[in-house]
Amino acid sequence: MRRFVIAVGAIGVLLTLGASTVAQASIRPNATPACGYNCFDLSNLTYGRHAIQWADAPGDNGTGGTVGTPVDLARATDSAPNEDFTGGFVGSVAQLCTESELSPYICNNYGPTSLIKGNFPVYEADWSPYGNESDLCVGAARPVITDENVTLQECGESSATFWVADLSHAHIGYTPFLNGADTTFTHPLVLTVVGTKYGKRLRLERLNLLTGNFVANEQMFTISYGVEL
Repeated sequence: MRRFVIAVGAIGVLLTLGASTVAQASIRPNATPACGYNCFDLSNLTYGRHAIQWADAPGDNGTGGTVGTPVDLARATDSAPNEDFTGGFVGSVAQLCTESELSPYICNNYGPTSLIKGNFPVYEADWSPYGNESDLCVGAARPVITDENVTLQECGESSATFWVADLSHAHIGYTPFLNGADTTFTHPLVLTVVGTKYGKRLRLERLNLLTGNFVANEQMFTISYGVEL
């Protein structure tokens, strides 16, 4: 598996996809000032924009993150380096499907021979406390099973750290995120937040389609970037 260079600021492209202008304008993003507008925040429709993605590393001081560190949602603040993530463009769905690096579901539904023509972008999220990229990206150790916790994994080592915004199911500025390493042809594994006694855990669960082709709120996410204004 080749390694990909994280392009700082490339996540901005994704912010314009599947999100309305009104939704973006209402966001009050958070990042440490050192990371600033290079950082982005991921939040969920169920818990709102005041709970954002963070690496559950000890001390919340920007150190101690390792492969396997859980990634959850926590209260948004501009003083927590564990909440600093930078985004990197990996390639298009068409490009990575041609190289057999994405799931059968993604390639069949959104690949180069689909109506989408493979135009959806593929991203990684690099944990970057105080703006310093760690080369540890949001992913999963075993992305072929349900209930797998989302954790920090080495960036670019496998498609388990690749995420595709399923813009075909976008709604009111939120979208599901498909994991690139899933091996199924139907009912894909998507990023999901689950409330537990340990907090708001991020896990991989099968896409939960409701009446009207809407996706369950726990699987709908939005992105903002920068420091709180």
